[in-house]
Amino acid sequence: MNLSSTVDARLVHNNDGLDFLIRDKNTFHARDCSVIFNDGSLKDELELRVKHNLAIEKVEGKCLRAVFYDFQRQVVTNPIEAPSIRTMELGNAVEKMEVGYYKSIGIFHSAHNRMFNKEYQISGEIDNLIWEYQDILLPDGSLSGRVTINEPRRLVGVEIKSFYGYYAEKEILNEGKPKWNHVLQSLVYLDHYKPHIPYWLLVYSTRGGPVDTPLGRTTSRQFKLQISKASGDVFIDGRIVKEFNIDSMFKRFKEAQFYLDSNKLPSRDYVYNYPDELVEVRYRKGAITKRKYTDWQKGNCFVSDWQCQYCNYLAECWQDVHGDKVRGAKTEVVEEEAVVEKPKRTKPKNKKEQRNG
Repeated sequence: MNLSSTVDARLVHNNDGLDFLIRDKNTFHARDCSVIFNDGSLKDELELRVKHNLAIEKVEGKCLRAVFYDFQRQVVTNPIEAPSIRTMELGNAVEKMEVGYYKSIGIFHSAHNRMFNKEYQISGEIDNLIWEYQDILLPDGSLSGRVTINEPRRLVGVEIKSFYGYYAEKEILNEGKPKWNHVLQSLVYLDHYKPHIPYWLLVYSTRGGPVDTPLGRTTSRQFKLQISKASGDVFIDGRIVKEFNIDSMFKRFKEAQFYLDSNKLPSRDYVYNYPDELVEVRYRKGAITKRKYTDWQKGNCFVSDWQCQYCNYLAECWQDVHGDKVRGAKTEVVEEEAVVEKPKRTKPKNKKEQRNG
């Protein structure tokens, strides 16, 4: 009896990919959001990418090909695995915990509100809406944990995400870099509720222990997202995002709809199993960790974009390039024809042997 393995098997069979089938062909989800990310980081890779027929633009968010597969295919080739299911459940638990805190403070308004953008046919479910408030400070200037609701009252959106691991802690807590796919999802919600909701909070909480950061010892960090009414520019904590704006975000939804309407398979936005030359280039500029690079040199792993690693259609998408080397790919078993072994030919006996025989 192996309790952990039994539970894992149960999780897998209860999440066999069928939830990906039930989608209205004319309705996107906020998680489908993506943008062409104009930061120039691929300029030293373009020649190699063209040579190997790879994506030549940097994309953040959902791959258009994955969106196409979501709508057009009936099965997934790489169903979600038990460790990922457990991770998602932990994320749900963290969200419930955070909401409980909001309720205890007295700022909670509602949770799991459904939204629908009619112009671009985008649906979504919002984590939380809270009342905008002011902190009540102690005599020494520190927070008391008590608040007063602002008057006139207005709502603020909250998207709660959890994470774990050294590199995520380094980027989010220490360097103040949110995950772009989370930012994009939140911007869809914020754009839908403008001008009634002035900004959206993207709140991160680590599932590990406290982390020492330039802002002090903490387990969480928030980012304030805003959209300019005049220009459509995006701001994070008051700083403009130069790599994209709100219009370029919705342009990708239009592009996805074009592929669906024309039943045309989009190009891949990400790369699975980098060519050797690309691994070397990305390692030299720090885009690949030394540990990952060392494992790759030893032949212990492929180096790929993380979006491919977690894609439900990985084998479907890349099997034409890498065959049965793609994780989840089915290996064809070819039955060999039975070979009848012929008797070995012996040298003929010489005349003396024949006579003595």
